[in-house]
Amino acid sequence: MDFILENLAIENYEDALEPTSDIIALLCVTEEKDIYHTKYKYHKVPIVDI
Repeated sequence: MDFILENLAIENYEDALEPTSDIIALLCVTEEKDIYHTKYKYHKVPIVDI
């Protein structure tokens, strides 16, 4: 996980499936992937990779 700001980090899809304990919400910004059955707050913005 790489922190961009104090409260914003970027990580890959596999790491997002089981995030560390300091994570409280997930934002998915890819059209091809989804995260199902998560206990975290979750929002998706389906950006298409060109």
